[in-house]
Amino acid sequence: MIDNTSFLTANENMAYDADLFARTEEHGNRFIRVYHWQQPGLTQSEKRDIPEDLLGYDYSYRLTGGGVVFHSPADIVFSIGGQLSDDFFPEKSKDLMFWVSDLFSQALRKLSVNVVQKLEQSDDKNILFCASYPNPYELYVGSSKVFGFALKKTRSAFLIQGVLHVNRTKDYFDHLSDHYGKYFTNGVGQPIELVEFCDMLEI
Repeated sequence: MIDNTSFLTANENMAYDADLFARTEEHGNRFIRVYHWQQPGLTQSEKRDIPEDLLGYDYSYRLTGGGVVFHSPADIVFSIGGQLSDDFFPEKSKDLMFWVSDLFSQALRKLSVNVVQKLEQSDDKNILFCASYPNPYELYVGSSKVFGFALKKTRSAFLIQGVLHVNRTKDYFDHLSDHYGKYFTNGVGQPIELVEFCDMLEI
């Protein structure tokens, strides 16, 4: 069963994921959470800093890696967690990442969103910003990364956190375009209803 729990702030959403993951590590239960982001905000890996000029926005640090993500309202955000011994999920990290990518790409194609993978590196690669560098698991519409995620593993469990960008970043962070516009996305280019999207996920 998919958990659609959503909170107003970035901190509340990341804290909820952290609690789900802690319970997974302790009790062995798996979870799949897919929800709408509610207001403009940022998340960043707990291992990196958010640039000081962005600290006035709603933000939170997340357990998984990657760089700064600009979250727009109505973006679909997700987290998936389970025990490493849970045979519901692929055993190897690479296979698990492809499983997640395929799961979401198939759902998007059912909604007529033509997503593709992109392997070449960007000239503006910056590890501080998620949208600036590709990997073989993430998805694009045209030149815009619309789907990204990161994996964290402990001795007993894993956590994946990611986002499907529905809206244009510029619509909510336009005043940052001069400095950060190259890390923005155009989104998928069409509205996506959360319930319909969850129905398309073959879980």
